Amino acid sequence: MNFENYYNTLSSHQDEINQINHLYLNITSKGLIMDEMPHVEPYKKFDRALFVPAKLKFPQRPTCIFCGSKAVEYHGYTPSTLKHIAADPSFPVFIELKKHRAKCLTCGHCFQAEDADLAPKYAQKTNQVTQKIISELLTLTTMKDIANHNNVSPSTVVNVLNESVTLSSFTLHDSLPKHLCFDEVRTNDNQLSFICIDAVKHTLVALLPGKSSYDIEKFFNSFSLAQRTRVKTVTTDLNANYSSVAERPLS
Repeated sequence: MNFENYYNTLSSHQDEINQINHLYLNITSKGLIMDEMPHVEPYKKFDRALFVPAKLKFPQRPTCIFCGSKAVEYHGYTPSTLKHIAADPSFPVFIELKKHRAKCLTCGHCFQAEDADLAPKYAQKTNQVTQKIISELLTLTTMKDIANHNNVSPSTVVNVLNESVTLSSFTLHDSLPKHLCFDEVRTNDNQLSFICIDAVKHTLVALLPGKSSYDIEKFFNSFSLAQRTRVKTVTTDLNANYSSVAERPLS
């Protein structure tokens, strides 16, 4: 469904507008209410951008996240803007979000509604933007191009990459390709991390937080002997560490 058809489909009924907005944006978050008409306006370097008004309300009367008190009162809304994925990078999509806010009558603190399915706290982009960036990081696309595709800065792309390998190894494979490439990339805090790709398909096999022999062997030992035996070639630079791992007898 393109934007023109979507816009013409909108009716004056709020429930229908909310359903169509969820369908058009492919958002399943039940706490998000988008029952107002979207609007198109120029935005910075773009001739036009789609803005979708939305509210994120508490699903039920909340308790204070600071002291646990049930003595709270609603205290307006906190405005924010979230970048959302767009089919055409020249026509960006933004969610004009108003988060329901509450004030604790016991401790005096204020807090607001959050929905992890939509976006992390303090985020400026939806989870779908993050997922799209991660999927593009698995290709040969440059970080600058990924940033342009998603209307974010290159530093945001780097942050997404760093977050994906902060606490654990990052891999999408349950088996090993026949031909591998070993190298290192700079990730968290400018540290070097081990990267392994499929030498034929050029897809990511693994990105490890470190690049020591122990980390690399631990990763490959997570595969069965039959899977490791499938590997026929390993291409690497003159790093003796990688060569010794590749030449080590299988057991």
